[in-house]
Amino acid sequence: MNVTPVFDGTIAISISETRKSRDAAADIIHEGAHGLDDQKRGRSISSRNERKETEVNAYTAEAHFQKAENYATSFNDGWVPGLGFSQEKVKKQAESSILVACGQSTAGSCGSGEQP
Repeated sequence: MNVTPVFDGTIAISISETRKSRDAAADIIHEGAHGLDDQKRGRSISSRNERKETEVNAYTAEAHFQKAENYATSFNDGWVPGLGFSQEKVKKQAESSILVACGQSTAGSCGSGEQP
């Protein structure tokens, strides 16, 4: 899946035809949660704390979708059949996404935890 921010405040999402529809739907819900957070804030993320908050929100939304569909892609998901919802796993998923997005960068929203 390819997610591209558009300068009119929207996000364009391209889904590979090989993706399973539930996985694609979970991705859309996840990315949509980011969009809702941006709308609520009135701007894009500008700190590591905001990046963490929006990732936790997105993985939480994804976990609720997984619960509704009764499926998970791994035991590390925020919701797993038979195990239920795990806020700890959601936070780990969020931190993992931040590490992937930021790498070693400390600039912009990968830097200080301070919010403007």
